[in-house]
Amino acid sequence: MWSLQPSLFFSTKGTKYSESGFKMTVNQMYLELPVNMQARVHIEGDTNLLFSAGPYIAYGIGGKISSNVSSNDADTFGDNGLDEFDAGVGFGVGLEFGKVLVGLDGQLGLTKLNDVEGAAKNINFSVTLGYKF
Repeated sequence: MWSLQPSLFFSTKGTKYSESGFKMTVNQMYLELPVNMQARVHIEGDTNLLFSAGPYIAYGIGGKISSNVSSNDADTFGDNGLDEFDAGVGFGVGLEFGKVLVGLDGQLGLTKLNDVEGAAKNINFSVTLGYKF
């Protein structure tokens, strides 16, 4: 019924911002280590309901920031960019039909992306579809 699920992901995140003719796109690439506790609740036959939650840490390994006011793209992380380190909590719910898995997952970042007042945090939602071999 209970399991521990450590994973290692290559993950992309980002945003687009537009205001008064100014446009900016931020692309972030991370190596992510989530460690989730998962509960599997048997429903009927080979169908199970899955719940998971746990912390994650991530390290930014690349990406670009581009805007319509500069012809040069800037690196997403580094001296003039975002902080490389990210951490937060993840959660998910899913259904397992025999060997097929369908799920909805989310992440709420707890660290600011940079050191300015009112800095943003990462928020991510994803849909998963899997097959167990």
